[in-house]
Amino acid sequence: MNAPFTLSADGENLIVTSYLTQVVQIWNPQSDQVIETYPMGIPIDAIRFKNDIVVSDLGLGGVVRASDNSIILPIDNTNVFAPSGLATDGETLWVADWGTGIVWQVGFNGNTPTTPFPLATGLENPEGLAWDKEGGLLVVETGASQLSRIDLATGDVSII
Repeated sequence: MNAPFTLSADGENLIVTSYLTQVVQIWNPQSDQVIETYPMGIPIDAIRFKNDIVVSDLGLGGVVRASDNSIILPIDNTNVFAPSGLATDGETLWVADWGTGIVWQVGFNGNTPTTPFPLATGLENPEGLAWDKEGGLLVVETGASQLSRIDLATGDVSII
C-alpha cells in the first residue's frame, strides 16, 4: 500500500487513495494484499459506485471513473474548483467541493450522469462526506472545524 490519504469501505476490502503516489488501490486487510491498482492524476478521494471506482481527482479534471478516466463532474473553474469528499447511497453520488463550499448531488440515467444539482451551499471547505442512512449526509467542514449534517430532502445544514 502506498502512502494512504483516504480510505473507504468496499465489502471485505478498502479503497485507498494516495495523491502522493498518484494511485487508487483496492487493499484486502485480511491478506494484506493490494488486489487492484489504478494510476491517477492527483486523487483526493475514491468510493465504489455502480460497479466502478469513482475518484475525485484534481489532476484529471474532476470526478472520474477509475476504469477509463471518463468525467462525471468536471472542474470548470466556474461551478466546480476542487472536488474532495465523495458519498453514495448506491444510486446517487454526492461530491463536496472544497473550493466553493458546495455539495453537489449527481443523479444518473443508467450509467450516464444527469445535470448536477447544488444540494447545499455556503459550507466552509467541505471535505469528508458520509451517507448516514437517515436521509442525510455527514460532512466535515475543515474551514469551520466542525461536523455538519445535510438533510437530503431540503439541503438544510445543521451542526452536529
